[in-house]
Amino acid sequence: MIVTDSLAQRIQHTLVRPDATRAEIEEFCDECLAYQFQGAMVSPIWLGLVSDRLSDSRIVVCTALGYPMGGMSALAKAFEVRDVIARGAQQVDFMPPVGYLKSK
Repeated sequence: MIVTDSLAQRIQHTLVRPDATRAEIEEFCDECLAYQFQGAMVSPIWLGLVSDRLSDSRIVVCTALGYPMGGMSALAKAFEVRDVIARGAQQVDFMPPVGYLKSK
């Protein structure tokens, strides 16, 4: 079933579980295509596969850096953002270092 409902086009489907398998990521991509979600959020390790599977769609390939802790240095995040963009990320979210920010 293909759904092109405007609600689905506002949803960013997400699969960032650390134990997600290739088969689950492939099924996730199929769901993104079937429902025409706005975006597909995955862990950086799966960007190549997801980018390839969704290349003929308008679905935005997304990833998050420093997830879930956000404790990486700015330099490490800068390096990683260049890497994930090169591997197909079209949107990159950063996890802030909450405790560090709360400490001013």
